[in-house]
Amino acid sequence: MIDVVFSQDEIPENIQGQNVVVFDILLATSTIVTLMEKGVQAIYPAESEKEALERHHALAGSQLIGEKDGRPIEPYFAPPLPTALIQSHLPTQVVMLTTNGTLAIRKSEGAKRVLIGSLLNNRAIVEAFFQEENWTLVCAGSHGALAIEDVYGAGQWMAEWLKQHPHTRLTERAEVAYATYDQKATKAKSRLRQSKTGRMLMKQGYENELAYVAQQHTMRVIPYYERGMIQHYIH
Repeated sequence: MIDVVFSQDEIPENIQGQNVVVFDILLATSTIVTLMEKGVQAIYPAESEKEALERHHALAGSQLIGEKDGRPIEPYFAPPLPTALIQSHLPTQVVMLTTNGTLAIRKSEGAKRVLIGSLLNNRAIVEAFFQEENWTLVCAGSHGALAIEDVYGAGQWMAEWLKQHPHTRLTERAEVAYATYDQKATKAKSRLRQSKTGRMLMKQGYENELAYVAQQHTMRVIPYYERGMIQHYIH
């Protein structure tokens, strides 16, 4: 069975036994996937600025990446913009704080496994875990509300899954997410541009970031979260 939750506030307490994929397409999980594809070995998702700074100071040579309400956290945090980050020198360890994505990852702790999904790497996740059952796709959302780009990302993951398991039972929420993707499966960039967050990013001049994260199935890395740290899943 596949279920979808539309915001981090909806993550169930009884998530044990579930395989979780977390989506914050614009931009946290897309950035995490990109950083790990480009060589970052460990990412520590934080729940507060205080926690992020303490972790950063404890990890020599680490980099702080973060945003709050879509704006940079001054003066120590680099914005979570994947194309900008990969043009700079990347450390092996990163501490990340975002408004929704890192919180959704942390709230998913306790699941059987917590994987990090995006349009960039969803196919790789499905291919690596095609024998698993009981999936909960966690859309980070925006301040407790639905974010259409995350629902679209969850729908893309299901489209890949259903190619191999066409008779998998979907909850009604999962059916909504699948339909959201299926209606614009070949128009990822326009779907992201039309979202509330996408419009905000365009207004800030980040059209290139939207185009980048709208690429589908271009990366094979599978980041997974366990015991406070995101690292590579090796299969």
